[in-house]
Amino acid sequence: MASRAAVLAMPPSRPVASNHKHGDASSGPSALVVSDDDLVALAAKTASTIQWDKILHMSSQWQWLEGADEFSIYTKQDGPRFAVLAVGIVSCCAAELRNVMYATKNNEHIRCVDAMHGSDFRDGEVAHDVDIGSLRLPSALPSRTSASLGQLSVKTVTFNKTGWLSSLEDWCYLDAIYDDRSGESFEKLSTSLDFDDFFDGKPRNVGKRLQNMVTGYFVHNDHGLNKNDRESEQPGQLPGSQAGNQKKTKKCRVYFYAEMFTPKQSRFSFSSTRGGAGEKTTKSRLLQLARNCARLPRVVRSRRLGVQVLVNRSLFRPPSNLLCLCCSKTLLIARLCRLCGHIVCENCSDTYERERLIFGQPRMQIDMIRVCGHCMTRVDATDYSNVSTKSLRSARVTPNNKDDKPADAVLTDLLQDALMGAKSHRQKESVMSVIKHILDLDSALGSPSPSSSITPLFSSFSSDSDYIYAIQNHLEVKSLRASECEIANAEERQYQVNPNDNVELPMTFPMPDNEEKRVQMIKDSGIREVGANEELNIICSLAKKELDCLVSFVTIMDKTELYVAASSMEEARCQVFPRDTTICTYTIMGTKPMVIPHPEADIRFHRTAAVADMGARFYCGFPVFGEDNKTVIGTVCCVDSKSRDLTEAEYTSLSKLAETASKVVRVHTQRRKSVSKQAISAALGAMPPLARHS
Repeated sequence: MASRAAVLAMPPSRPVASNHKHGDASSGPSALVVSDDDLVALAAKTASTIQWDKILHMSSQWQWLEGADEFSIYTKQDGPRFAVLAVGIVSCCAAELRNVMYATKNNEHIRCVDAMHGSDFRDGEVAHDVDIGSLRLPSALPSRTSASLGQLSVKTVTFNKTGWLSSLEDWCYLDAIYDDRSGESFEKLSTSLDFDDFFDGKPRNVGKRLQNMVTGYFVHNDHGLNKNDRESEQPGQLPGSQAGNQKKTKKCRVYFYAEMFTPKQSRFSFSSTRGGAGEKTTKSRLLQLARNCARLPRVVRSRRLGVQVLVNRSLFRPPSNLLCLCCSKTLLIARLCRLCGHIVCENCSDTYERERLIFGQPRMQIDMIRVCGHCMTRVDATDYSNVSTKSLRSARVTPNNKDDKPADAVLTDLLQDALMGAKSHRQKESVMSVIKHILDLDSALGSPSPSSSITPLFSSFSSDSDYIYAIQNHLEVKSLRASECEIANAEERQYQVNPNDNVELPMTFPMPDNEEKRVQMIKDSGIREVGANEELNIICSLAKKELDCLVSFVTIMDKTELYVAASSMEEARCQVFPRDTTICTYTIMGTKPMVIPHPEADIRFHRTAAVADMGARFYCGFPVFGEDNKTVIGTVCCVDSKSRDLTEAEYTSLSKLAETASKVVRVHTQRRKSVSKQAISAALGAMPPLARHS
């Protein structure tokens, strides 16, 4: 960190407003003294003090201190300079750890530090976060040409007392994350700041200030690690040291470095050290920061479990199986696995922490759950590189933004565009048919509903303008509030799954209780025999445009395979996929829509075709009902390459489109039965009287 004189010698610029909030405005900091560009320059100076190649290749100067689980801790005393180094392995990719360490808002910061430091952490704030996109200075580092600045914030942390006579410890620091453009590594660098040097106004401090500290994490993917690497771990191993082995593994090396200086020798001198922590306290804190690196594997695992949806434990007691699902031995002490829902023995399962984000709470909720070995293997085999801390919660529907149109206005625009953009007469007729279904003016046989009091709006001579007038004036869709939007399996699921012992294969899919009735209803509908259905294709096109997603489908879930009855992707229409490779086979387990923000991270879906072949990072499926309007035979589903939440308008629109698809299927079924009856009657009428009664 530069001295105060160096900072103030930078080009003058407007002070930056702080995000730091206190109940008493008169006692809290009001604004940063330096600008965002000055903070970028300060971060670059910090990076220049941490040269990883020099630090890690000076292994002869490091003294091994202790081992902490998967980490080894080293120290070095060079005159007044004290440094600590932690080196270890975490079974995840670098992107997953970056999500753990990334924080730009107060609640994110609290969850991040709480996870990394546990009971040591008391409180903290993000005093100011820099808008990287608005910077005037280059955010890349001269010493690291392949790295770019991904996050820059001024933060505070208060650590708890370490003993009865000790004090709280306050740390105000500049926090920067530099991302390698290859995505293979990142650095998280922090340097101590002083409230007096970087804020106007009186700071809110309640403990000893930690000053003259520089810390850094360097995390990079390592494709050549094995289980015995921890024993031979040495400071001097950098990316590329095992380039000969490029086997793809989900492991990364983590290096933590920290150093401190006494005020007399500090290269970053401050005008005041009043209230500063002593050398012993600061040194002890650096060692504890290094030891806390051993928490990272546990944090990674608890957050992986936080993505998973647990079974409802009350539904699977008493146990249905007498043998352990994993080892097939007779159960003496039965334990319920909360992921698969099967009973396993104590030896084949273990208890783990599970972190979840609870609305309105700044800190994560941690529960203990039991998971069997087969499920845990699948948990570790899924992809969490895009799962941020805010994703560790139940799937939800978010309120509309102020500028969002209500669902009926959205559908009006979509239907009008579809009608005017129809490329053929046949397609236009299909759009008109969909409009009739949505307006609910058609009965199952194609005539106006007898129960409707509205004068029929359409005739064989109706023009495009008649249809546009109808949807503009008669389309009414009840807008649902977020609290009214039901989602299946949001908190818990009601069915078991079979993880099996081969994580490369999809899981064995569950069966709904009405499976035989459901399959027979599909057969009776004849929906698979008619080929491409243009009305359903129109519905898919509307759904895709409403969500602005990658692709939309109308699927029919048969006994062993999924049939694509319609799709916004022409190549997928009328295609067939094995049932166990689909996400929709889980949607039909209930009558509510299913929303999966991260299918690639869910043990049920990580081996499905949508994830493996299409790169799905979001899925939502709305049930399509059969002739009785109760039995789920398929879905209207949307797949996207980026995770998201559904808004109230999107949920309402997709619900209406799924209802319309269900009606299209019912109309087709009843027409088919009507034609069949007419054919039978005609055949009987053509037979001689004697043959008719024989």
